[in-house]
Amino acid sequence: YKFSFIQQLYAMKIIPHKVFAQKYHNATNGEITFGEIPKYIVEDYTNYGRCKALDKVVSGVKFKNKNWQCRLSALNFADVFRNDKVYRLTNKKVSFLEFRKRTLIPEYVFNYFKGHYFKPYLESKQCSIVKKKKYTTIKCASDVKIDNLNFVLGDWVMTVSNKDLWKPLKNEEKELILYKKENYDKFIIGRSILSHFHM
Repeated sequence: YKFSFIQQLYAMKIIPHKVFAQKYHNATNGEITFGEIPKYIVEDYTNYGRCKALDKVVSGVKFKNKNWQCRLSALNFADVFRNDKVYRLTNKKVSFLEFRKRTLIPEYVFNYFKGHYFKPYLESKQCSIVKKKKYTTIKCASDVKIDNLNFVLGDWVMTVSNKDLWKPLKNEEKELILYKKENYDKFIIGRSILSHFHM
């Protein structure tokens, strides 16, 4: 078996728990703690997000690789994060699955974006709704522009720039990298988003 660095420290009884915490003071300075979560983080429910590593289980079989799951508090399209442009989602779970090529958003969120941000483009036929087997997304002309997408998790924001929200197609068309699945009520942030976001 190949163990991670933290698992090896735990196996050698150097640390009491298989946990770590990190804090950034600025762009070049910070601290990381292994084995214990510092008390000041445990007691601070405002400035620290809580993510959990979940086992991957398929048909009752547990796999070695895990995925991260966090709490999503809001979404917004904007160059600058502003409360008056937020689509508020309280305590929704979001999973980060790098091996998933698609990034899935719940059907009601997709419909909100479609009506709120893409309505004029759909009416002018600069954009169209595209169904791909079990998934639905939006295809647009090359000159269509939208704001940045911000996933708000507690007090930190995961930002994807507008240029990275599109997958290029033939004839200079482009396809939104956010997909909806019928009767689906979960967020799965896949490779299409994780390869471009910055914090």
